[in-house]
Amino acid sequence: MRLAACAYLGALDFKADSAPLPSSVHTTVYKELIDRLVAARTDAGLTQQEVADRLGKPQSYVAKMEGLERRLDVVEFLRLAEVLEWDPIPAIREARKTMMSEPK
Repeated sequence: MRLAACAYLGALDFKADSAPLPSSVHTTVYKELIDRLVAARTDAGLTQQEVADRLGKPQSYVAKMEGLERRLDVVEFLRLAEVLEWDPIPAIREARKTMMSEPK
């Protein structure tokens, strides 16, 4: 498997010295999305435990997500928005706008 991946990267003219992409959990855009989720939770007057209960998850799940220790996928992000009764579309539009304006 590893050999196949190396061959695939070689076929893409992958350069070992090229700068790695930052983990999306550490990008400014990702942090801003999480900040908006936290604000939505606090605006709704909910604790981390209450959100976790609604999700059927432990409180640590919410704490790690809010503390940027755990990365959310799109489905989890949308499920959190649903639980918070928060419209994520404006935040997603703003994130896309920010990403489009960043140098590539």
